[in-house]
Amino acid sequence: MMISDAIEDEDKWLAEGITRIQHNAFYMHRALIIFTFSLSISDFSHLILKFFHY
Repeated sequence: MMISDAIEDEDKWLAEGITRIQHNAFYMHRALIIFTFSLSISDFSHLILKFFHY
């Protein structure tokens, strides 16, 4: 009986860990998209400024 309880606890901890990793990965991915977008806007604005400067 104790072994099955240990396996259930392990499964519970594993499922909880996977859920937390997925949650963190969602926000990390979102931050990466926002950062990439801001870099793209910055690069585009520099390109436009160079274009109109010459």
